[in-house]
Amino acid sequence: MIRLAHLIIIVFTLFALSRLILRLKDKEIRLLEFITWFLVWLGVLAIVFMPTLISGIEQVLGIKKGIDFFASAGIVLLFYLLFRIYVQTEKMEQNLTKIVRKIAIDEAHKKMEKIPARKKQTKRVK
Repeated sequence: MIRLAHLIIIVFTLFALSRLILRLKDKEIRLLEFITWFLVWLGVLAIVFMPTLISGIEQVLGIKKGIDFFASAGIVLLFYLLFRIYVQTEKMEQNLTKIVRKIAIDEAHKKMEKIPARKKQTKRVK
C-alpha cells in the first residue's frame, strides 16, 4: 500500500525526471550526465517501492518510522537541488567559454589589423 508520503516522493521524483528529460532535449546536459541523474532518480523510486532496501540502514542508524518521510524527502530534495546547481554551473561554464572565444577572436583581429600589409613583389621576366 502506498502512503501519502510515498505518493509525494513519487510525484516529486517524476517531476525531477521530467526536468531531466527536458534538459537533455534542450542539450543542456550530456548523455552521460543524463544517464547518471536518471539512475539516481530511479534509485529514489526503488527505495519508495522497496523500502526494505534501506531497512538495514534504518536499524543501524536507529531511525524511527515516524521520521522516515522527513529523511527520505530531505534526501530527495537535496538530490534535486544538487541537480539544479549542476545544470546551472554547466550552463555558466558553456557561456563563459563562448565569451572567452569571442574575446580571443576579437583580439586576434585587432592584432592582424595592426600588422602592415606587405606589398607584393612581382618578378620581371627578361
